[in-house]
Amino acid sequence: MFNPLKDHTSIVLTDLRIKKSFDPGRNYIDPYLIAIVTDKKDGVLRMSSKRFDFPNVKVYERIITSDSTFSLYGPGNPGEFVTTTLMLMESDSDIRIVGQQLDDLISGTAEEVGAVAALSGNPSAIAITALAQKILQGVAKVLQQNKDDQICFVYDTWFQGELPPYGINQYKIHSSSVADVTLRVSPLLVGGQQGWMTFAQAEVK
Repeated sequence: MFNPLKDHTSIVLTDLRIKKSFDPGRNYIDPYLIAIVTDKKDGVLRMSSKRFDFPNVKVYERIITSDSTFSLYGPGNPGEFVTTTLMLMESDSDIRIVGQQLDDLISGTAEEVGAVAALSGNPSAIAITALAQKILQGVAKVLQQNKDDQICFVYDTWFQGELPPYGINQYKIHSSSVADVTLRVSPLLVGGQQGWMTFAQAEVK
């Protein structure tokens, strides 16, 4: 039986479909996703980020299927809760802000909005989601200078105290006129958090 106090979970992206291009007439696009994930474990709030690229995909084609899931969190025990804030973008230029450049952009934006101070105040999951969105909106302004288009935001939160804990084995479907995104929390050790950058952390009581 799953023990939410010590057993590990993974949050995986199980389905992704972009329904339209922001450039009329384009059937193939280069979308990418920037994820901010925040957990609260052992009195520490930790906010981390990572970028996922999906080059040359067809509009309305399923980019991610059950055979090609992407890990957004874990394997690990989230503690009290874990939130995800996802921003989908469409690349429209050959200028790519990736790797260390993106890490620096996110870290700089987080510093501008006072992320560490905000986390130190022990905010609610809702407030953390709003903070992550504010950071990503700041990042989007820079990316849009490279003519990249913002497709949509997706938000979700899972709590240790809900039934079942963290909503394990349940799918959360986010559908809009521009994209379909499905997330699932699994008690299995799916993937890992390699390549994630923790850019804000605070001890709270």
